[in-house]
Amino acid sequence: MFQLSIEFLSEATANEEAWHFESGHSDELLRRLLVFLAKEKKYRVRFVDQSGVELSLKYLRRKFKIIRTWKEKLPSLEKPFLLLGYCCEKDVNFKALEDKKLQKLIGVVVLYTFGYFAEMPTELQAMAMRFTSVVLSIAHIRDFVADKHGRKLLGYLLKFQRKTDPEKQSAKAIRCLFESLNFLCATRSFQALMLAQREPYLYEVFLHSMTKFTECAKVKVQPDADDKKAQYEYEQLQFSISVLLDGVAMLFDGGHSDAIDNSTSAAAQKEEADKQRDARRKVMVGHFVRNKNIDKYMTLLRDYLRATNKRFKKVDAQDATSEQNAK
Repeated sequence: MFQLSIEFLSEATANEEAWHFESGHSDELLRRLLVFLAKEKKYRVRFVDQSGVELSLKYLRRKFKIIRTWKEKLPSLEKPFLLLGYCCEKDVNFKALEDKKLQKLIGVVVLYTFGYFAEMPTELQAMAMRFTSVVLSIAHIRDFVADKHGRKLLGYLLKFQRKTDPEKQSAKAIRCLFESLNFLCATRSFQALMLAQREPYLYEVFLHSMTKFTECAKVKVQPDADDKKAQYEYEQLQFSISVLLDGVAMLFDGGHSDAIDNSTSAAAQKEEADKQRDARRKVMVGHFVRNKNIDKYMTLLRDYLRATNKRFKKVDAQDATSEQNAK
């Protein structure tokens, strides 16, 4: 049955006929393959060794193309993403994802994932975006994706952030989304797009999302340590807020200095790069100072700093008590 499933994926990805991707038989074969992969590590290793990563990416690409016509079939992406999830495990030939011949396929899947993210069911959001955050952790892949698809990815991100609602969205999915953004921010090309974004300026979008996160019940009150689920969601959203703050800092700084191309040691060129960075900083900060919502933004940042400081004092006090009791 395992071998039959591999043969099915090979045949399906070599053929564009939709029945390979949308039938009860195909769904059942994938379900049984996933049973094997979940059962024993040796099957996961064998799957990757038999070009499982490439086959899964090709299958998923075709599924996304079908969904462009029938969006109600979005939930059917779960099994292909689960296949890739098994390939992402660090001890199961993770290096297969680093193969440069796969970066075009990975780039298309990342683009589709961002494009349909807001419309995906909750479980699928977390599953799909986890794969995206994992592949973008690979330097040459994130550089390729940012260069090739950066403008569209930024557009999809802006579209999603307007609908930010952490009360309804999965904390894990949001965490993986911002982890992906964090990796993209490490590339020169994506930073350039972020700095060039107008109407709205990107700092406005980030602070809008931060407002939603800090006001939601999952973040407003730190949960008890015994409530593992609430603690997990709290930590995921706090990480997302930290990425938003890093993004705001980068925008107000005119770009990270290590992202400016200073490959030449010529002082004149370095001076010109610094001038351009100062000019970008002046434009961004100038817009912020004139922004009609500046009081709201400053209140948000002040209250967040106060809450953070209070939380750290509480932790310090608990540590001091524990140390005293130990003595």
